[in-house]
Amino acid sequence: SLRLSRLRLLLSATQYYSVLLSTTQYYSVLLSTTQYYLVLLSTTQYYSVLLSTTQYYSVLLSTT
Repeated sequence: SLRLSRLRLLLSATQYYSVLLSTTQYYSVLLSTTQYYLVLLSTTQYYSVLLSTTQYYSVLLSTT
């Protein structure tokens, strides 16, 4: 009976850590996705600045 009780306790602990690991992996994936979108946003901003610079030089060239 005591052995069965310990086995149940061990099983509960294993399930708990399994859920904890799954939650950690979920937040890890969420963080990776957030970083991906952050990089995507930075790249978009970079190309936006590049486009603005190109337009600036185009206007400058037209004025000249």
